Amino acid sequence: MCDNTHVQISPLSRNPKFIDLTGRRFYRLIVVSFWGIAKGHCYWNCECDCGSMIRADGGLLKQGKIRSCKCLQRENRTKHRKSGTDEYHIYMGAKTRCRNPNSPGYVDYGGRGIEFRFKSFQHFLIVMGRRPSPQHSLDRFPDNNGHYEPGNVRWATSFEQTRNSRRNKYLTLGDTTLTVTDWSIKLGMGKRRVRIRLNNGWCINCAIAPDRRRCMHVVRPPGYISADPLPSNSICTICQLSRPSNQFYVSLGRRDNRCKPCRNSYLKVWNKKNRDKRNFTQRRYRARLSGKLSASSPDIAETL
Repeated sequence: MCDNTHVQISPLSRNPKFIDLTGRRFYRLIVVSFWGIAKGHCYWNCECDCGSMIRADGGLLKQGKIRSCKCLQRENRTKHRKSGTDEYHIYMGAKTRCRNPNSPGYVDYGGRGIEFRFKSFQHFLIVMGRRPSPQHSLDRFPDNNGHYEPGNVRWATSFEQTRNSRRNKYLTLGDTTLTVTDWSIKLGMGKRRVRIRLNNGWCINCAIAPDRRRCMHVVRPPGYISADPLPSNSICTICQLSRPSNQFYVSLGRRDNRCKPCRNSYLKVWNKKNRDKRNFTQRRYRARLSGKLSASSPDIAETL
């Protein structure tokens, strides 16, 4: 039976534009002979460097889309057989955010000049070892602004990662340098309390003291425009009396123009007005509520 899928004749005599590829090398393939034409494409018998024979499309050979008998693909595959492991995903994630500008994390890594200096995944696995647990991730330590390189990476938990973040604020007292959270845990006080004190201009000694209620060495925040020194005597805007400077409330260098007695009396009157207003509103609401109850259900109103 005749096979009509291809024609075993050379098209040299029929097409003057035909290019003979016999003897030419395309990567690992050497063209041995012309095979024939099938579906409008010229096919060639090729011998690979590994010794196997294949039939390849001439157009794909010239375009570089066929380079071997698939032995090159097998060699380019991961030889470690660990492409599906967590270590490999972490390795590729760090490599991508350091080298690929299209990566969402490139701005915080490669954009900051951080480089990925491991030669291969095998090198990375030898240096780092297996991941201790699913809670561990890759961390740059001790230099958080350094590169991904041997000696500056470790497996760290989320707790250790947050302690090694560049957003942390470190406080130094004597020879000890810790983060705000670590100082709070060590002294048994809330970290929010320490941060509020620091934001209000407290010094470090007073900020981390649990029993301290005010700081005697107020440190003004950065960018604060220092005011004129407080005069020894000032005049209150309410009582118009000259009082010493310690009779005025001072917060971050800003002085209240009212003396302490006038300010306290004002607060007492203000609190009393609010208390009377609140009581009046409650009495009116109760009266209105009792009127509704008496109108709709007199039995309930009598019980009230």
